[in-house]
Parts: sequence; structure tokens; C-alpha cells
Amino acid sequence: MANTVARFASAFQKVRDLLSLRFIRSILRGLSVLGAGYALAKIISLAEELFIGRYLGVQVYGTYLIILAIATILNSVMTLGLPKAVVKIVAERNERIADVPTNAFFMAFFLSIAMSVPVIVIGYSNSLLTLLGITQYELIFGYIIAFLLTLYTVAQSFKLALYKIRFVVVADIIYWSVALIFFVLFRNLSLGLVGICIGSLLGSLVLIQRVPLGLTRFSIPGIKSLVPLSVYLGADSVLGVSAQQISILYLNVIATAYAVGVFGAHYRSSIFLIVPLVTVLSMALYPRFCSIDRELRPGVGRYLAYFGIPICFAGFLLSYVSGIFFLQIFRVALIPSLLLVLAVYSGLFVFNRIWDKLVTACEGAKMVGWGIVFGTFAFLSVMVVLTPFLGGMLAIATGMVSSEIVYGVLLLSWFKLRVTRKREPKTISE
Repeated sequence: MANTVARFASAFQKVRDLLSLRFIRSILRGLSVLGAGYALAKIISLAEELFIGRYLGVQVYGTYLIILAIATILNSVMTLGLPKAVVKIVAERNERIADVPTNAFFMAFFLSIAMSVPVIVIGYSNSLLTLLGITQYELIFGYIIAFLLTLYTVAQSFKLALYKIRFVVVADIIYWSVALIFFVLFRNLSLGLVGICIGSLLGSLVLIQRVPLGLTRFSIPGIKSLVPLSVYLGADSVLGVSAQQISILYLNVIATAYAVGVFGAHYRSSIFLIVPLVTVLSMALYPRFCSIDRELRPGVGRYLAYFGIPICFAGFLLSYVSGIFFLQIFRVALIPSLLLVLAVYSGLFVFNRIWDKLVTACEGAKMVGWGIVFGTFAFLSVMVVLTPFLGGMLAIATGMVSSEIVYGVLLLSWFKLRVTRKREPKTISE
């Protein structure tokens, strides 16, 4: 009994010491600002998607999701991990590096122009459009939105690195508000997409306020220093995010935009509260993880691992309950098995997107990349293999769960072997 009490006392002391750290207090301050502002932005975003699904129809909503899928895939290549690289460089050096914004914007612009080549080739080939299950209209809007979002996310990264949270919040609110206004006023998909473009432009103008930009700050060595880190840190965007968006196109090829709309309603309903939560946590945690003392990282990792199961369960419960609620608002029939699998995915998603930020901060960007590679392979394999047995929608959801499992196991194993073990005290025999 005495030993049990002593262990609890020791654990309590460690938790108290951890919570007294300066970086924990700064995280909580950042979370309070981001939580309020970003929640408002996502409520506006939710209203937009609900409006499309209810008043424009599931078929139009499916087309909307297809366009966003194309934009997300192109945007992941255009940014190539630049936002994360900017945050990491500035947060680690703890200073305003004048040449980083100019070089980052130049890289993003160059990649955006480079991506226009395959877009043009696909757009003028009817056979390729048929193979991908998309139209020229969807491809053009997807590229335009991707280009504007690239400028937006790169500008956002510098504000995050300097912890100028209010700019990020204001930009997000403007972005989604303009998009919602256009959809409600015109009740037309094309004009609503124009509203998304205008909203992203206005948001970018807010984000680049007081950011040092100029041709005199452009430098080849600066770009060379960004490229390797961007490639490593961009693995989760280019591979993981793109793979999930490819699943939307895959479902469209084997079914219709109506099926995409139904799956999208289930997915968005189950993940709508999870994504803002994860985004806020990531924005607040990642810069602080990068600046935390190396000696403290194993301890932070242990506590995060201990809370893994509660975090996953909380994410699962929130996802399932919100899914049932929002599907009623979408006016889309509940598919219990699909929502259940997506809720499991949501719980794993919450934990992994917190965990990989710590791994990246501990110089594990390469491992994050490999985790995404193997997770993406598992996702695509399970999705294709299970489609004949479970159908496209449930096969995609099951593949998403398998991807998160593989990803999480690999990152946990790496942290245990490369970070925690290095800090363990050696015994006399060793």
C-alpha cells in the first residue's frame, strides 16, 4: 500500500513539474486564442457544406468534393512541406529570418507553375479525364483553388512560426465567410467556388501583413536550405493527404458523384469536429515542440503515449455522436457500419496528428515520411482489395483505419528506439 501511494505521489510530482514549464503555459495561451477563433471559422465552413448538401443536392455536393479533392492533391505538391519547414526553421532559431518568406513564396510559385503542365495535358486529353473520372470544369477549378491555397498556407506558416495567432484566426474567418456568402447569395456551384477563390485571396492579404518580402531577399542558398527539409516534412501532405483525396476520385470512377456526396456527408459529419480540434492542437503544439529542450522531449513523449488510449477513445466518441447529429442536418441516410469505421479512424487520427508533430520536432521528419509511405500503401491496398466485398465506401473507410494503425505503430516504435532509449540511464552491467 505504501509503495502504491509513493508511486502515485511521484507521478503527481512529475505531472506538476511538467505543467509548470513555460512552454506548457504558452501552449495553453495559444490554444485559447486559436480555439475560439478557429471554432468560429469551422462553424462557418460547416454551414457552407451543409448549405450545399441540403439546398443544392447531394449530387452537387459530390461534385464540390471532387473539385476540392483535385485542389488538395495539387496543393500538397505545390506546397511540398514548405509551411512546416518555415515553422520549424523560424521556431528553432527563435528569430525573424528575413529571407525565409521570399524564398518560400518563390518555391511555392515555381511549383505551382510546374504543376500547370500536367494539368494542361490532362485537361486536353479526353481519355485521361475519363480515366480519372473528372471533367475539364472540375480540373480547372481545382487547379485555381489549389494555386490560391498554396499562397494562403505559405503566408499562414510564417504567422504561426512567430505565434501571431490573431492573424491566422482573422484570415480563416474571412476566408470561410466570403465562401459562405457567395454560396448563399447565388446558390450556384460555380459562383460559390469563385467565392472560395476570393476568400483565399483576402485571407492571404491579411496573412502577409508585416511579412518581409522583396526581390532583394531572394537567394539560391536560401532555397537550397529549404528544399531538403520541405521534402521530408511534405511527405504527409503529398502522400497521405493525396491518397485520401484519390479515394474520392476512385469512388467517383466506380460509382457516381451521388455516391461521393453520400460518402462525403458521412466523412465530413464524423470528422467535422475532429479536424478543428486537431488543427488547433497542431498549430499550438508544433512550434512549441520544436523549441522544447531536448532533455525534456522523452518525458513529454511518455506522457503523450500514456494518454494515447484516452485520446483515441475521446476522438471516437466525439466523432460518432457528431456524425449521427450532422447526418440528420445533411439529410443523408445513416449507414451505421460506415459511420462506426469512420469514428474509429477519427480517434486514431487525433492521436497520430499530435504524435507526429513531436516526432518531427525530435528530428524524425524522415521517419514521418516513411510512416506516411507505408501507411499510404496499406490504405490503397486495403481499399482496392476490400472493394468487391464491402463496397467502395466501406472499403475506403477501412483503408483509412489501416493507414492510421500502420502510421502510428511506426512512429511510436521510432520514438521508443531513437529518443526514449537514448535518455534511459545505463545499468552497471552496461
